[in-house]
Amino acid sequence: MVNPRTGEKRWLQTTKVPLRDKQGAVVGLIGISRDITKMKQVEEELRRAHDELEKRVAERTAEISQERLLLRTLIDNVPDCIYAKDTVGRKTMANPADLKNLKCKTEAEAIGKSDFDLFPKDVAEKFWADDQRVLQGQPVFKREEFFVDEKGQKHWLLTSKLPICDQNGKIIGLVGIGRDITAGKLAEEALAQERSLLRTLIDNIPDCIYAKDTAGRKLLVNPADLKNLHYKTEAEVINKTDFDFFPKDMAENSGPTTRR
Repeated sequence: MVNPRTGEKRWLQTTKVPLRDKQGAVVGLIGISRDITKMKQVEEELRRAHDELEKRVAERTAEISQERLLLRTLIDNVPDCIYAKDTVGRKTMANPADLKNLKCKTEAEAIGKSDFDLFPKDVAEKFWADDQRVLQGQPVFKREEFFVDEKGQKHWLLTSKLPICDQNGKIIGLVGIGRDITAGKLAEEALAQERSLLRTLIDNIPDCIYAKDTAGRKLLVNPADLKNLHYKTEAEVINKTDFDFFPKDMAENSGPTTRR
């Protein structure tokens, strides 16, 4: 109802029953009214608060969905392997790069599986032991590790692993990032082999072979040059100049790029 004097809206809770005489005939009615305006106002405020809360939750849910979409887009398009595991080592997330490494076509094929389902037993045991340390709060940063696939080919990864914690700080899993550095490691191994071959050649040539820096200090000498200098090991002559080996007048005639 609306108060005709103030125009204020009021709410009443009304009960009406018929009034009867002794013979049971209805001769009128009895009414009871209770002012529930304050209660209705509280209900209205609660309804508005509830609607506002639902609106905010919906907006935040949309924001979270957008953030997750952006994060997943990033995860799925980086060239590094990105994955997550629970506390018993089962995959809970794997990006396309990791799926390629696991020889799985879809994420569904990897989810719920452990390294024992995906790698040879010896490799899986190594990964499992490593994961246990991470799950105990010991993160791994940029460590080189390798595994051998079913074809016997070695693959190198630069690995980082971090524990995942819930809101209370309890560790509930881990997230790992692995960068395939196989090409670089193979190049390093090839370079090391070339250096070994070159050094073998240098050390077995009967001619004296040496190298100096711009200040005339020895950087490399082969056995033939050591014999000429009357030294037994290369360590004895490295960083020394001709002034350490020869008379001053002879050393002075020898520049950093000329032979004695």
